[in-house]
Amino acid sequence: MTSTSFPFAGVYGLSPVFKSDNASTSSPFYQAWKQGIWRSPQISFHYCYNESPDPSKKTCSGANATQTLGGINRSLIKDHKIWWYPNKVFPDVNTRDFVYKPALYNYWGLEVSSIKIGNKTIPIKPTARDSAPAAIFDHASYGRGTPLSPNAYDYLVGRVGGRVLSFENKDDAPNNGNQTFYAVDCRQRDTFPTISYRFKGSKKEWPVTPLHYVEEVEGGKCVLNVRTLAKGDEFIGNFGETFSKDKYIVFDYEELKVGIADVAW
Repeated sequence: MTSTSFPFAGVYGLSPVFKSDNASTSSPFYQAWKQGIWRSPQISFHYCYNESPDPSKKTCSGANATQTLGGINRSLIKDHKIWWYPNKVFPDVNTRDFVYKPALYNYWGLEVSSIKIGNKTIPIKPTARDSAPAAIFDHASYGRGTPLSPNAYDYLVGRVGGRVLSFENKDDAPNNGNQTFYAVDCRQRDTFPTISYRFKGSKKEWPVTPLHYVEEVEGGKCVLNVRTLAKGDEFIGNFGETFSKDKYIVFDYEELKVGIADVAW
């Protein structure tokens, strides 16, 4: 097992491998595991941030994230409990999220059974008949921002009194989504509702607190770091660094499952 710290937000990548895949395009980690180089078929991720219970980022060796190849750092798992969910393929990922020709479907993904903003359950529906509300675990710029449907975003903006905020330079925005951004009162951040997700297979709710979905940008303004795809109540979203903070994320190549645990800070 090898752990590597990153000075940035971390990288997922390392796509799951299905039986029908061409072996020549399988991820390097998967190929190495199949050759016996790695004992475990699991990789895992842990994110650190300044306002966490570990402000010195000791658990990430001073960096913003740690990626572990070939195992799990169980010292970071709260109460030694990991919730496991079956990986699911979503055909609409190539029409609503990442559009490639030929189409690619090798993503770590879970079916979302419910989303709450505070105590309110938000209506969600799939973007296609042959799909389901989808959580796609992704890295870097596409994983920044709390995933919501457009209607859920509108509801949140109303709850927190958001005001339209424009960025002359798109690189100054908190994520690369095409939705409108909204400024909020920084002083009121801790009074904002928590956003919670449930995935098919468990009743466990995974929270994203306003500490993570409200971000301070240049000029000292606070903005809702939300990223939307699709339309109305349709939901497909990218779950990356914003969702993963305070959680320990595991991908299992042998069982094709995603594991999520609370971090033992």
